[in-house]
Amino acid sequence: MLKEAKTKGRCDEIPLLDNPSCFTTYRGDPASIVACMLGDRGAPPTCPRGLSPVGVFQRCLPLCSKDVRCSAGTCTPYEGGEVCL
Repeated sequence: MLKEAKTKGRCDEIPLLDNPSCFTTYRGDPASIVACMLGDRGAPPTCPRGLSPVGVFQRCLPLCSKDVRCSAGTCTPYEGGEVCL
């Protein structure tokens, strides 16, 4: 994928995190997939319903509120909403 994305360096030098939303949002566009995994895409990945992209790497995390509790982690304020961290 790195060759197709025209990315220099070795795979183990890139912090590719397990972010399936980058693969589904930018399917067929290796450069955008790598950029998304690195947190460099202008548009965040599209998350499934009930999840929101959070942080520099735009990981899809569960939304929560006083009515929707976290099954794991703590409900934390984030950019006008709340997510489970």
